[in-house]
Amino acid sequence: MLRLLLQQTVAVSGMFLAIISYVLGVFMETVIPRHGLFRYLNPAPLPTPP
Repeated sequence: MLRLLLQQTVAVSGMFLAIISYVLGVFMETVIPRHGLFRYLNPAPLPTPP
């Protein structure tokens, strides 16, 4: 039981982290609204009116 509580190192490749980061970024880009109530979650700049 004590062995389960000890910290363990997990090796993860950089390419795997890059792919997962890209997929999460694309997912968040499509899910986070650009207009409406939750638009403050999207860090993109608001378009200036003409």
